[in-house]
Amino acid sequence: MATKKEKGDVRSILVNALVDYALEIQRSGYDWEEWWSKAGWEEESRLDWLQGRVFLARECATAVGAGMTDASLVEACRSGIRYREWYPDGRPELQDYLQKINKRPGSPGGQK
Repeated sequence: MATKKEKGDVRSILVNALVDYALEIQRSGYDWEEWWSKAGWEEESRLDWLQGRVFLARECATAVGAGMTDASLVEACRSGIRYREWYPDGRPELQDYLQKINKRPGSPGGQK
């Protein structure tokens, strides 16, 4: 039986795989929300490979009791895409955030 943390980890892997797949679908000129669950990409293509990752991650999540519905996956993917748009270089470190807020006018140590 998987622990709560392990289930969360598996869900994170699933959502990250879906975000990678959705972004690649968008780059290919398709609406990811319409196409993410459809099969039929050219064999051996990047989209086919990414779709396989999502399907495998979804099966693993289901096997440990951490499965997600299509609706919850789509919502999590939307959030993941927004997050990556906000932070294209990856997750910011606390130190980066503190430096940013300290540079704002009116903050202690900030611009006047």
